[in-house]
Formats: sequence, structure tokens, C-alpha cells
Amino acid sequence: MHVQINPRTAKKTQELLLENGIIPTITGKADIYFSAASKSITPLKDAISRKDCKYYMQIPGILFIAKKEWLWMSMLEKFGRRHTLEILPETYVLRLESDRKALLELSTSNPDEVFIAKGRMQKRKSIELITAKDIGQVINRDRHLVVQRIIKCTSILDEQIFHIRFYTLFTVKNNVLTGHILEQGKLVYSSNSKEIITDNNIVPGINLPKTTEDLFRSEPSLDQTEFWRAVSSFISDLTKSIQHRIINDKLNPNTPFAQLLGVDIILNELNQPRLLEVNIRPEMYSNVEADNNWKKAVFKDWVTYFLLEEYEASLPWIKAIEIKLSHETL
Repeated sequence: MHVQINPRTAKKTQELLLENGIIPTITGKADIYFSAASKSITPLKDAISRKDCKYYMQIPGILFIAKKEWLWMSMLEKFGRRHTLEILPETYVLRLESDRKALLELSTSNPDEVFIAKGRMQKRKSIELITAKDIGQVINRDRHLVVQRIIKCTSILDEQIFHIRFYTLFTVKNNVLTGHILEQGKLVYSSNSKEIITDNNIVPGINLPKTTEDLFRSEPSLDQTEFWRAVSSFISDLTKSIQHRIINDKLNPNTPFAQLLGVDIILNELNQPRLLEVNIRPEMYSNVEADNNWKKAVFKDWVTYFLLEEYEASLPWIKAIEIKLSHETL
């Protein structure tokens, strides 16, 4: 079986495909389409319309879950401000005049507050800590898309700053959109208790939990069942807020689609999970052997279980949502 990829597809991703018996090709006929480049949405839609392949490792409309400004606005429209703030950080969209005005007023009334400004790129490259006095300058630059209020991290790990990274996987088959979450995650730490931006390259201390299993084992006060229930509910609501975009794409009901997303969750000061970020192109390689083996298993489930339906899943996935793709469901 062959997969059509983009020339810029990472070498490690190509190696993962080969490990699962799928041969990457840039030109020529292929069974699977997977263009992991940053601007892949247009060629993806073109390939779908031409019916180039039998399977697709991407879903066009799911892109909007990872778009910071669109997700916030979609959630507000679908669920209102109160419920949205139970899932996402308070967000100000810089292209909206009303949000710019509100942000300036907030920074004036809270001159000591620190914010996070986020740009178009994912991961740390477009994230910047700013103070209230920087707001005017940020608004006048074209570098950032949104500014968010900071969610303070729980103190259960002796003031260590961390977030939880896990995966969610969406499929579209027979006009049904299904979302699953992986009931496993890894902890990503910051360099110290004063640095609030975490870094995947930070190696945690030997006594710190490295996975969600470690965390729940070491902290009996945390309710593991309630945590995964809340996270599953988050993914369900996020999906409902952008489902119209998938419906409007009018995907071929006879063509299977499956897309993997990376999700970052923080526990706030009340130990409640809140969503920080969704990554449309999560890294599938790590220099840490245990982490790398975990990612390999995730990738294998993505391709062989969710997309091709050839093998049973090797990891504990939970179904978070199932939606019939019809305008009647909107």
C-alpha cells in the first residue's frame, strides 16, 4: 500500500509510515493521502474532489479546532461565554475591534497582569508572554492573532508548572463523524516554578510524574474518572462548535477519513482541567525512548485501526462524540 505525501513531510513521519507497511510516494498513484505540510488544506480538498485516493489521513473541517481565534468564536456562538470559559482561557481576538477595546480596558484596570499572546504558528514559536503595558504595541503589530488571560497551574506538584498532553482522533465514515480521546497522557514541564510556558524538551526530575498514570497514582486527591470525563466532554463540545464546517465540505460518504490531533490540558488552581491548545500536526517523534514508543503506538492505531480497520487498537481510546453529518443536526 502507498501513501501520497508532501515533499516537506518529516523524515521521521515517513519512517513511521514504512514501519506500518505503507510506502510514501510524492508522485504516482497512491491508496492513502497524507499531506502534513502547513498549507495542506487546499491540495487536500483538491485531492478529495478528484477522488485521488481511497483513504485520507486528514479531515478538512477539523482544521478549525486548532485555529485559536475561530475556536473561541465558534464556542461563544454555540455555547455562550460562561460555558466557553469552563473549557478555554479567556481570549481576545485581535482582528475584532470590540476585543481590542476590551483588552485595552482590561490592561488599564489590571496594570500588573501578565498575558499570553499567540500567533499563527503552533508550538512555542508564536507564543509570547506580555505584560499589560505591552498590550497597545501587540495590538498594533500583525504578529499575533489572540491574547489570552493566563490560567494559573495547580500547585499539587510542589509549585511545578506543567500541562498534560494527550491525543484525540477523529474519523469520518458513512457520513458519521466520531471523536475518540486517548486515555493516556504525558506531563510537560516548564524549566522552573516562575516560568509559566512549558517546554517539551525539559527533562522532569526523577521524582516527578511523567505520565497521567503516574500523576493519578501519586495524587489520590485527583479523580481520574472525573478528569477523563471532563476532557471527553471538552472534545465533544469543541467538535459540536465546528461540525458545520465538516458538513459543508460534503465529504464522500464512501471514503474513510481519520485525523490525529494533539491536545494540551492544564489543571487550574482548583484542579479542574482547562484546554490550552489543539495541535493539528502533533510531533510523532521523541528522543526519550518511552515517549517515542508511546507515539509509535499512537501512530499505528491511527493508521491500522482507525483508518484502515486492519487491526485492533493497542491503546485505550474512549469515544467522546458521534455525530451524523447532516444539516439537520446543526
